[in-house]
Amino acid sequence: NDLKYEIGELSAVFCWLLLANGFLAFALNCIVVLILKTTSAVTLSLAGIFRDIILVSSSVVIFNSPITSLQIIGYSIALAGLNIYKEYKRDPESIKTFLLYIYNTFISKSTNRSSHDSSDNIHGQTTDDLELETLVTKS
Repeated sequence: NDLKYEIGELSAVFCWLLLANGFLAFALNCIVVLILKTTSAVTLSLAGIFRDIILVSSSVVIFNSPITSLQIIGYSIALAGLNIYKEYKRDPESIKTFLLYIYNTFISKSTNRSSHDSSDNIHGQTTDDLELETLVTKS
């Protein structure tokens, strides 16, 4: 017989493992409720992203797990998003300024201006810039 445990012992071990798993799941749900009461669902979601980044990084360091360049790019974007959210919570105006800079530097120059009117107003801003500024200030 290759079984390490007798049937009675196996069922007792299984019951303890099942109870421990149920207790941990219940504790996790209680912690989630407490986090949602004090913060927001966005914070909980971002904490999950941070946890995923830590798990993947640990797996690479400890177990030498392979990681693709697409995964590196994806987690880099997620990490940048975490930092942007943290900065937004600290100083919303700085993020609005940063987003306007990114839009004006990279996005508005790459769009085809001939397909729509983007005439300058008296402040030197184009109508596209004003539309973005309106969108950012509404948020």
